[in-house]
Amino acid sequence: MTRLVLRFCGAVAALLLAVGAAGAAYPEKPIRVIVPWGAGGTSDLSMRKIGEIAARDLGQPVVIENKPGATGVVGMAEMAKAAPDGYTLALATGATVFIAPSLRPVPFDPLKDLTPIINYSGSFHGVVVPADAPWKSLAELLADARAKPGVLTYATSGTYDGAHFAMLVIGRTQDLKLVNVPFQGGATALTAVLGRHVSFGVLSGFSEQVRAGRLRLLALLDGDRMPEFPSVPTLREAGIDWEYPSIMGVVGPAGLAPAVRARLEKSFAEAAATEEFQAYMRTIQMPMRVVPGKAFEEMLGRELLRYRKAAADYGIRQ
Repeated sequence: MTRLVLRFCGAVAALLLAVGAAGAAYPEKPIRVIVPWGAGGTSDLSMRKIGEIAARDLGQPVVIENKPGATGVVGMAEMAKAAPDGYTLALATGATVFIAPSLRPVPFDPLKDLTPIINYSGSFHGVVVPADAPWKSLAELLADARAKPGVLTYATSGTYDGAHFAMLVIGRTQDLKLVNVPFQGGATALTAVLGRHVSFGVLSGFSEQVRAGRLRLLALLDGDRMPEFPSVPTLREAGIDWEYPSIMGVVGPAGLAPAVRARLEKSFAEAAATEEFQAYMRTIQMPMRVVPGKAFEEMLGRELLRYRKAAADYGIRQ
């Protein structure tokens, strides 16, 4: 908590100066945030909570509107076409701004049609197997998959999400034939792994089951190790040149006035720094991954190019 607050001090002070008189009147009415996923998931829940806290500083309600469809593209496209006045925002995730635009035409350009405001979270994704499975490491699992082409199945929370894309890259680079079994969300995918309906899972939300000894975590898709399981390697540490930078952030349409953008970033940054929000995130097993606006913008551009290159190099298409 202390480290996170200190990290924000300089950024928030700069934002206070940037807001200035030009943004003093904003906002004058409720702010709508489109969540391009269904209600009840961790993306939706976390956005509702941070919006509730940010609204106290903004002085206006932050109203969440769920607009699922087409891997988040439907909701994001609607936000991108909205007036750049700061009253229509959206929740951005990797599947929507990295993966979908890399695999097929979408009605918005993530580099030109969005204004990144702040990233506040992003689930850890891992390769998990039942606790009594024979594989003790990712290397053992992949060796078995190589020896049994087309036999091993894995659960994901949807087709062409970050986990599925990562496994497609692994399959291409490691000469494997694995079978994806997509589910409608992480909870059902996790249940399938626990019930041994699939060989393994590539998903988030596994912490409680790993701690309880029901699942074994073999590797993380993320660039960093998970503090809760410090001995578990990342894909890169396990010899696979890939990582899935899971994001969960707030974006607006292109052309937001600098003062409005700064006002929003300040309010959401302060909300993310509260113990109330961090405690809530712990209850839904979501990590804090705060990236301020400009750095968030740079990350989106960098990762989109990386995904597009991987899709082209490995022939991944939707």
